[in-house]
Amino acid sequence: MNASGTAITLDATATSDSDLSAGVRAHGGTVNLIGGAIEATGAAYTRGILAIKTTTPTTVTTNDTNISTVGKESDAVHAYRGGEIAINGGNIATNGNISHGLYSEKVFKADGAAANITAKNTNIITKGSNSWGAFAEEGGLIDLAGSRITTTGNNGNGVVAGLDSHITVTDSTIDTSGKYA
Repeated sequence: MNASGTAITLDATATSDSDLSAGVRAHGGTVNLIGGAIEATGAAYTRGILAIKTTTPTTVTTNDTNISTVGKESDAVHAYRGGEIAINGGNIATNGNISHGLYSEKVFKADGAAANITAKNTNIITKGSNSWGAFAEEGGLIDLAGSRITTTGNNGNGVVAGLDSHITVTDSTIDTSGKYA
């Protein structure tokens, strides 16, 4: 499912089952998801939601939507280069190495807009080595409130903020059980 310069409201289920794919990809548009589920499965590099800003804002909003990925380096929710994602309730799950629940990275150079994810009242579970609950890098922003992160893989950190990035966690619980987490 792709959105380009369009507003889409869904009350349905999206499924993706190939490498280099996203259940929902927004590139210069607005997507609103109400309920349902997004499932992205592949050997590697799938995304549940991918939001990428173009010369126009890109926004994805979910309400009580379940989002899951299976595969190596398959992030459930990925805001890139100024894309914005708001997650309200629901469950987020990844099953694969280096597969993060929330991943926000890069700034849109034309106007300095940061990639930004907000998640409220959301349950995030990652299974796999080096799979983190929330990861921001290269100017990415994440705001997590009233949520729970559970990681079970080796080096499965709950929250990681990289270079020039910022993560705020409020009234949330983080549980890690893997080796070196």
